[in-house]
Amino acid sequence: KQRAAIARALIAKPEFLIADEPTGNVDPTLARRLLRLFVELHRLGTAIIIATHDYSLMEQFEARRMVLGDGRLSVEEQSPEEPHR
Repeated sequence: KQRAAIARALIAKPEFLIADEPTGNVDPTLARRLLRLFVELHRLGTAIIIATHDYSLMEQFEARRMVLGDGRLSVEEQSPEEPHR
């Protein structure tokens, strides 16, 4: 179901995509493949917001990360060599 929902969303070639826990019910290999797909879509110009509890998976990808904790939203600092996205 989850893969079908993602496929339906991508058919329209959206300018903006919000993915709420896209890797929540898939195996780790498929989770990485999905995130690589999102990275490629971003490279092609799609703005993407991913909401997830799987922080360790997100750390594997270069992206701006915002963290919600204790009722506060914070933007993680990026290293000087990491481009601002």
